[in-house]
Amino acid sequence: MADNNNNNKCLPCDLRNRRCLANCPTWVHFRDEQDYLRVLEVFSYNKMRLWMVEARDTDATARGSAALIWEAAATTSEVVMRFSWRLNKTLQFSMLKSSNSKLMLQL
Repeated sequence: MADNNNNNKCLPCDLRNRRCLANCPTWVHFRDEQDYLRVLEVFSYNKMRLWMVEARDTDATARGSAALIWEAAATTSEVVMRFSWRLNKTLQFSMLKSSNSKLMLQL
């Protein structure tokens, strides 16, 4: 298969040290490295690429990549991360508390 754009790699292929093929679904949509790294942090590369391949239509992949970038930016924002961290700690504490009460009942 032919290389994409005279051997210039798209950002995802460049960061993964992969050869960028002519039908690479991420070629047009991820220009900013920070946006792409946020998407990788929230979603995995395989999921992101699968969604891009499933969209296939240029307009659908553009909307999908914009949605992925927006979702990743919202998820990694400071307020959301603090809320999810607190929620995670609360759930861990409640699970620990319930498991301790079950142990006390067994004794």
